Amino acid sequence: MAFIRAVAVCSPEHRYPQEELAEAVGACFGSGAGARRIFQNAGIRSRRLAQPIQWHLKPKSFQEKNDDAVVKACELSNGALSALAAQAGFSLDDLDHLVTVNSTALATPTLDALLIHRMGLRPTIGRTPLFGLGCLGGAAGLSLAARLADARPQERVALVCVELCGHTFNPADQSAKNVVAAGLFADGAAAVLLSGRQGPGARLEIIRSGSMTFPDSIGVMGWHFSELGLGLVLARDLPDVVRRHLAPALSSFLTGAGVRFDEIKHFIVHPGGPKVIDAVRDSLHLSEEHLRASRRHLEECGNLSSASVLFVLRDVLEQTAVRPGELGLLFALGPGFSAEFLLLKFL
Repeated sequence: MAFIRAVAVCSPEHRYPQEELAEAVGACFGSGAGARRIFQNAGIRSRRLAQPIQWHLKPKSFQEKNDDAVVKACELSNGALSALAAQAGFSLDDLDHLVTVNSTALATPTLDALLIHRMGLRPTIGRTPLFGLGCLGGAAGLSLAARLADARPQERVALVCVELCGHTFNPADQSAKNVVAAGLFADGAAAVLLSGRQGPGARLEIIRSGSMTFPDSIGVMGWHFSELGLGLVLARDLPDVVRRHLAPALSSFLTGAGVRFDEIKHFIVHPGGPKVIDAVRDSLHLSEEHLRASRRHLEECGNLSSASVLFVLRDVLEQTAVRPGELGLLFALGPGFSAEFLLLKFL
């Protein structure tokens, strides 16, 4: 289908221990103990934000937050693409198509157009912006980028997922959902280089991809748009939805690929949160070792929405012992409520 040549990431400069963030948000809401409890249960040690925490604690209009989010999204995307070019040893002028994924910075012209001007990319580069996929976006964007690369094997396709989740925080909203979001999400960008031909330096082959939207699940996860900005929509029964629907959806996908579940050696899973990871583990009867990379990313970075699963992919490529020919499964869950699966072969 397509080949992955490189994966690179870019994280913002402001790094905070989870305890410090809990104290700051708790003081803002006048509920220190409650915030600390929610933050402690998130399974996170530290996170990075594109702006200092003090910036987030001051009330701002949606326009002010979004304008800054677009600027920071371009900066992080620039960093991820530049790191990708350095890692793969190619010039950004050689890119033929750019896919951007984002759910936290609204812009028209879209981020891909802004990056063309900011980075001096070729004016003939193809553009495909994706918005609103949330945590599903990394896997869905990778699937689309693979289809584009497969359709034109001679071209190079870059995928960039960038999220400014911290900019959605609203200090005037003391709801439990806002505190949960403040305790879980963070900022970052990831980029992937794909081509339709294996060529030198290819790390992975994307064999097959597939999507599944679960029935009666439209309100499970998403954003609520208001004059205050983006408010988290998160159903309490999200882990139960995962336990009910994930295994049958994956079984159908693997049957179509002609692959048995026990043939998969590596799992690259979007770390939505500790309860979601637990639900994935229980639904698929996975061991904690299978989910170690996802848990480690959540612990060290928090939930970066669409970018997280690509951070996990980068970590697996750099830190996990793999053998050529072994199969991996990359997947994410997100608004819809949907799952996106990609069957991978390590090269």
